[in-house]
Amino acid sequence: MANRAKYLFNNTLIFAIGNFGTKLISFFLVPIYTYTLSVADYGTADLVTTVSFVMAPMLTLNLSDAVLRFPLDKKGNDNQILTVGIVALLFAHLVGLLMIPLAKQFSNTADFATLMYLYCVTSATSSMMQAFLRGLEKLRQFAFSNILCTACTAGFNILFLVVFDWGVSGYLLAYVLAFLVTTIYSAFVSGLLGRLLHLSFDKKLFMEMFKYAIVLMPSTFMWWIINSSSRVIVTAMLGAAANGILAVAYKIPSIISVIANTFTQAWSYSAIREDDSEDRDQFTSNVFDKLVLSAGLLTLALMMVIRPVTMLYVSPEYTSAWQLSSWLLLGNFLLTIGNFLGAPYTVHKDSAGYLMTTAVGAVLTVVLMVALIPILGLYGSVVATFLGYLSVVIFRYFHTRKYVYLDVNWLRYAPMLFAMISILFLQAFGVHYLTGGTVAVAAFVLLAYRKMALSYLQVLKKRIFK
Repeated sequence: MANRAKYLFNNTLIFAIGNFGTKLISFFLVPIYTYTLSVADYGTADLVTTVSFVMAPMLTLNLSDAVLRFPLDKKGNDNQILTVGIVALLFAHLVGLLMIPLAKQFSNTADFATLMYLYCVTSATSSMMQAFLRGLEKLRQFAFSNILCTACTAGFNILFLVVFDWGVSGYLLAYVLAFLVTTIYSAFVSGLLGRLLHLSFDKKLFMEMFKYAIVLMPSTFMWWIINSSSRVIVTAMLGAAANGILAVAYKIPSIISVIANTFTQAWSYSAIREDDSEDRDQFTSNVFDKLVLSAGLLTLALMMVIRPVTMLYVSPEYTSAWQLSSWLLLGNFLLTIGNFLGAPYTVHKDSAGYLMTTAVGAVLTVVLMVALIPILGLYGSVVATFLGYLSVVIFRYFHTRKYVYLDVNWLRYAPMLFAMISILFLQAFGVHYLTGGTVAVAAFVLLAYRKMALSYLQVLKKRIFK
């Protein structure tokens, strides 16, 4: 028990260093964006990157997921797996050229068509090489590659936006160059140069990886719909300026999504290891409980201070974004749970199950957005996203019981859920930060979870003095 808990903790720590390091740098970049780009320009830049983000896995046939998953079985030839990845990248670079004339057909992307193509192919290449690093379990190198990518992004953004004032083009070019640097580093530490002499294409392996990845492609697209389609729909229905506000509203809540991504990356390795253990269900249930409480309490803390932080964080043009952020914080909290519940699909290579559960959330999100945005404006977008995440959590909780049974005491989370609803209610009536109402809510939560809070403090104390 101790060894596997240590394994999970160590992997989580490694991913946390990489993910939080990148998020910290990205966090400090937002003020630069909001002071150098107009609301409309930032909305356009966010739209281009959002669309490019979903195009990258499509161009590579989503084989980066297979390049990550197949080396973990320790049964195949890593060089043959890498060969499949390289073939996918060549395909992506060639087919991706079609994006340029396509992007020129839309007013919001016409001026940035070439940069959009470069963003897609460099992002795909970087993701493929990073996936191979994770598949080889070179987790420290993977974490550093994330930090390197973000540091380069920051440096190039300061140069192109602050010094040269290149606007949206500078914003996109900064990412392209950062992806190139990350690719070079990942290729070097994965031993790509040495492997090039031993590359071999195995048709049977390609078909096996292709079948695994192709089923996940719709799932990737469905997650994009839940996470990011709001940017496209809001731009189409309310304009680029509204999307600029929405893009800023996502920034602080993304701290929760970083936690989700960090823990999911680490948990996937433990879940594969634990699949055959006798007390798998009990261990998984304990991890689930700690994850929900930890992520939930952090969500509450951020909900309480979201307004003053946003006021200090961005230029006055963007301060209205805080009003959307509490709903997005709750949405990202649900994302954390949903990603955890998705691990059994990865363990058992159940691409179809993963797709089905994600599709439920995607369809519901789009339908609600189209229905609610005309009525509630930007609020309609964030409420639809929240409900989309909720549907995924509910569906996966019941659907994955065939793989792992979670013994959950839902009443244990009642004080936390009550506090979340209370914060939303207080904010609706103008109580935005640490006033009497929110202090009372905080005290209530701390009292309800005092034992857990004390245990966390004890662990922290031991590590500090150690």
